Amino acid sequence: MSRRGWIWAALLAVLAALAAPEARGQALLWEATGPGADKPSFLFGTMHLPDPRLLELEPSLDQALGRTKAFVMEMDIEAARPAEVFAATRMGQGLSELLSPDDWAALDDSLRAWMGIGAGPFENFKPFFVAAQVATRGMAPGGEPLDLHLRRKAEERELPILAFETFAEQMALVDSMGLQTQATLLMQAVRDTSWSLELERMVGLYLAEDLEALAALEADSLAPKDFQRLFVDERNRRMAQRFAEMAAERPVFAAVGAGHLGGDEGILALLRKAGWRLVPISVYP
Repeated sequence: MSRRGWIWAALLAVLAALAAPEARGQALLWEATGPGADKPSFLFGTMHLPDPRLLELEPSLDQALGRTKAFVMEMDIEAARPAEVFAATRMGQGLSELLSPDDWAALDDSLRAWMGIGAGPFENFKPFFVAAQVATRGMAPGGEPLDLHLRRKAEERELPILAFETFAEQMALVDSMGLQTQATLLMQAVRDTSWSLELERMVGLYLAEDLEALAALEADSLAPKDFQRLFVDERNRRMAQRFAEMAAERPVFAAVGAGHLGGDEGILALLRKAGWRLVPISVYP
């Protein structure tokens, strides 16, 4: 897995931990049949974390993947041009100028304790992407996140790799937060000493396929103003619509963050309202 693939998985983990939809049900994989679709497609709620326990899947998931003709992700970072990624993650001013001296020192200490390097290399990164680095504290470095593991499986089957959103669309969302809001989010992540414990609880609930309990855990205490609307509700509507369009053309296997599935504004509810029939399938022992 490429370095930027790992970084993006960490960024998506930050988004997943901030989202707090009202999930219902106890399943991560759903068989979907609906208007215009001749064959069933599949929708899977993934976790953007490199934990080896997440890869101990039942054959049912691989079987579902084998029944499809394309693999769909939220956004395929591997398809973005390196120059585009570089420009989108950097800012004109220095991070040390945006943060107070005390905050800069706390960030420097945190990065040295975990990565063995200080904050200097991140001086020109937008705060949101530094927060993604900080969020990986407690994770095993170099592991393969579940969604990227599934992408590799799809490549082995020579399935086309598609995406619900473009790189530019996701970057527009990040930029809509503003640098000061991103800086606040970053420092909350730096000072949150319970992050590793929260991740462990989150993984446990995920392996139990308990979307409702996951939603209760994923409190929005760190969420900036309008986060739910911009990063969750509006994206859910966009992904549900594009899933329906793609599934009408050919059977697809779509992997999105589990936090996008449940609730009245979640992808599952939106598909049901549009006339889709959804059948749950267990994927963990």
